[in-house]
Amino acid sequence: MILPNDILIRATPDGQTVWVSQRMVCEACGIDEDYFEKAGRPRYKSSLSPSWRKVADQTEFFLGKKEGKAWRWGRKGGQYYYDYDHIPNRKPTCYRDMLPSKEELIGAVEDQKLDSSRTRRNRIVDTLDEKVKNYESVDDFIYFSTFTIGDKDIFDTRRARDLQQAAAWCRFLKNAPALIENGSLGFRTLTGLYKVCAARIEKLDLTGFRIKSAESLRKKIAGLPDGEDMLAALVSGKYCNDNRRILGKSEIVDYATGEVMKYDAHQATIMSYWLNPGRSQKDSKQTLYGLYAYDMECLNIEPVKLSTFTHYINKWDNRYLSAAERHGKAYAKNAFRPYVPSESLEYANSLWVSDGSGVVPYRYQDQYGKWRMMKMYTMLITDVGSRYMVGYSVSRKGEHVEDFRMLRDAMRMALLDNGKTEVMDFLSDNHGAYTGAESQAFLSLACAHHRTIAPHDSQANPAECIFRLFKRHFKSYFNLPETSWNARNLESMANPDYYDIMALPTFSEAQGLLDNAIREWNTTQLKCGMTPEQWFREFKNPAAGQYDARRYRMVTGEVSKRDISYARSILEVERQGVKYKYDIPNDAATVALIAKHMGYAPNLTVTAYWDAEGADLYTPGGVYMFSCAPAPLASKTYAEATPEGLRALGHHIQKGETYDAITEEFVEDVTRAKAMLSPNYEFNVQDSGTKEDYNALRERIMNGEYNRTLVKEQTKARKASERQERKLTKALEDAALARAKSKISDLSKYTK
Repeated sequence: MILPNDILIRATPDGQTVWVSQRMVCEACGIDEDYFEKAGRPRYKSSLSPSWRKVADQTEFFLGKKEGKAWRWGRKGGQYYYDYDHIPNRKPTCYRDMLPSKEELIGAVEDQKLDSSRTRRNRIVDTLDEKVKNYESVDDFIYFSTFTIGDKDIFDTRRARDLQQAAAWCRFLKNAPALIENGSLGFRTLTGLYKVCAARIEKLDLTGFRIKSAESLRKKIAGLPDGEDMLAALVSGKYCNDNRRILGKSEIVDYATGEVMKYDAHQATIMSYWLNPGRSQKDSKQTLYGLYAYDMECLNIEPVKLSTFTHYINKWDNRYLSAAERHGKAYAKNAFRPYVPSESLEYANSLWVSDGSGVVPYRYQDQYGKWRMMKMYTMLITDVGSRYMVGYSVSRKGEHVEDFRMLRDAMRMALLDNGKTEVMDFLSDNHGAYTGAESQAFLSLACAHHRTIAPHDSQANPAECIFRLFKRHFKSYFNLPETSWNARNLESMANPDYYDIMALPTFSEAQGLLDNAIREWNTTQLKCGMTPEQWFREFKNPAAGQYDARRYRMVTGEVSKRDISYARSILEVERQGVKYKYDIPNDAATVALIAKHMGYAPNLTVTAYWDAEGADLYTPGGVYMFSCAPAPLASKTYAEATPEGLRALGHHIQKGETYDAITEEFVEDVTRAKAMLSPNYEFNVQDSGTKEDYNALRERIMNGEYNRTLVKEQTKARKASERQERKLTKALEDAALARAKSKISDLSKYTK
């Protein structure tokens, strides 16, 4: 590799001389730098006349006469150079023959002169990007994608990828002084390197690593610790900062017991009006806000704005918990309360390389009904070692665009075939389908390491020969018009005089031919006596790791977007007409987690990555929330009840009872908190009252004891009635179960 400062041309009285840098000589000839310091340069210097030895002692010079022994040298800018004509070329070493010819070196200098400064800069940037790429680690991506503050995941896949790149730049720059010293970067000073790096990083606009100048970059790197502490230092302190939060900060304290109420003054007041207990007629939010604001003014507490009031009421968790009390149990049952899903009645199952190419021709009709021909653009993923075609995908009918969808479909097929064994290395070309932000994030998750070949260098693709052989093999299926999409070779094209477009297969038929061709390729015996499929399955790299369930589901599972606001604790998705159901936990912790990610949004549309083993739910921003197991299905009738169906029935009945419990607890907590808000509430909220004030408050509370006791008795009577009703329902269910005992033995263990 020839760097910009590797070659110097000087005119001397003896003619034009070409000088080659010590770095280039060491790299091309395999000579250690100590040789020049201890033998090469001293031997040449000792062969000169005394006058020229004095010149050699100068700080910066080039020798003007071609005298002395081999390794005629000079120095410029602290770097040593050697006269090309004085580099020894005797056997057995023949050092000069290991270097490019003098004409090639002069031509390289001329090419550099012809290049603009922008082109040279781009080359330097490309070289830096390559070197920084070596410092990237999939562990960094996993660290940031799973980074939590409290119990909340912070970064989506895009931001985690940005921080992964930022960490790589930091490691590279921490090692930069050593790289400059050995001359491997082509920079003379650290300042010059920082200027180029700062401009590049600013253009990348990485999360948590926004740089404006070389000086700010220097300070950033100097202040970063090493190891995992460096990763933590890249995370901004702005995340999960709630300094501006008002709701939840005005605590309500029961001074008789010391208990701190679950909801503060704002929350209790807002929700007490919103719950509308004991009333049929509902007031508007504007009216309720006026009542709330008046109560806050009486308590000398600044009310929140109307927008905050509305947002808080519209929060999904508040609507979830208050639905039964405000809108009635029938609405809550249909909107939120978990239901029992049922089943249908039984009576009436070491290096991967990717490349895209037009392989299969097919015919189709355009929008005007005219028959046209197109190549089915195919993305193939091949295991290089075994030559096994692991996965593939095709473009849409009438298109030949290579995009992220094709990459994900092909990788999904390959990963499902490979089980949960991790892809160790993935190589592709520089097409946007592989280098786009979405594709890079996906490959970082799917592969331990992924990279691209040098632009416009298909020979660097180790599977290029395999792809060529496969396309040649495929030509035997029918008379292909061409082998590649833009074929130029005359022999690669069919004779147009005998070309019949109606003889081509349809799109679906072409897919069938491709399937058969790949299956035949994978089962054809190699010279070693094994088929690619046998090799692939029996001889895998033992060093490969395993995917965890969540990561595997994200790269291989189906992807669906669903609004779970009214899902009633069952996530339902569909694929090819088959419905799948997953059990959403409805405990208080899960409800709180959903609410935290949902914020003030009235609905929560999640992204679900799912397969037969379960479903993982993510926020619209890509932050993981929780996982769901497949929902157990109960029987619709005791006539077809099974032990599994009875267990499922008990499970879902328990979920319904959990919903009733947490909603009742919610109403009770709000009611208790609001009851503590007497006209002298400031002594409950603020711990600043005197003993006399407190005694007066206690006296007023005792005066209202009778009214509160009356309310409690009425509440107890209502709950006793509800319990009696539930007992009656349970007795009817027990009677139905008793009728099924003749068909199912030992029912007790299924109906606990």
